[in-house]
Amino acid sequence: MVFGDVYGWNEGIIGLSYLGCGIGFFMGLVLVGATNDRMVNHLTKKYGVRKPEYRMRVMMFFTPLVAIGMFWYGWSAEAKTHWIVPILGTVPIGIGMMGFFVSIFARSVLNFSSHHSSMSLKHLGFMLPAQLLLCSLAIGVFSDM
Repeated sequence: MVFGDVYGWNEGIIGLSYLGCGIGFFMGLVLVGATNDRMVNHLTKKYGVRKPEYRMRVMMFFTPLVAIGMFWYGWSAEAKTHWIVPILGTVPIGIGMMGFFVSIFARSVLNFSSHHSSMSLKHLGFMLPAQLLLCSLAIGVFSDM
């Protein structure tokens, strides 16, 4: 809405406004990948035991970037600055979101890996009836089955 209403972009180029967030996601992935294991190894040496919770420490550094990016984006769109300024404001949002989600997912995988088989059975118990329902309704890719 911002780029259509404030900046007058049409539907053809409005998708380019997601480039900042995409670049932020990629940068966040590289930064989190570089720092996450290093932080866990440092904390393991310091405390002598490796815990899944050590993955959460990285979130402290990346999550505030989401708030900074939101403020930057909102302020620059409200002030009607040049169109690149709000797009650049979405870069820290992408970095912060990757720092948050990668840490959460890594911790969940390490913490609940012993329950993986029971989780798979639960998902199978949901997916099979859902697939049969979609087949009977002839929706999407399931219509050919």
